[in-house]
Amino acid sequence: MPDDASAFDPEIHDQIREVGGEELLHELFATFVALAPERLRALEGAMASGDLAGVAHAAHSIRSSSASVGARPLATLAGEVEEAAQQGRLERLAESSSELDAAYDAVVRLLSKRLGGGGAGSPGGARKL
Repeated sequence: MPDDASAFDPEIHDQIREVGGEELLHELFATFVALAPERLRALEGAMASGDLAGVAHAAHSIRSSSASVGARPLATLAGEVEEAAQQGRLERLAESSSELDAAYDAVVRLLSKRLGGGGAGSPGGARKL
């Protein structure tokens, strides 16, 4: 599992603190963790049904929410999934989505730890794709 230093951009966290303090940062983390299961279900469902537009939409949602909490490596992976879906590159989509799943779970676990909880909606953390 990555650590905070490799999973997050500290400059983003500093910028958020400047705007709204630690409270806003905590709120953004909590929202990200709370919505993680829903976002993963949307991505999983779209992939299972072969809905490439749905995959692209779900990946875009993950990309933007990841960027908002400073999880740039995760945002990059979500962007790769989004692009692969838009281009119909199924082999790359499968590869990228597997990497995205692991990275998303790691970010949720790190944020949950910062928040003092166990994971995204359950003690076991975020759901796997």
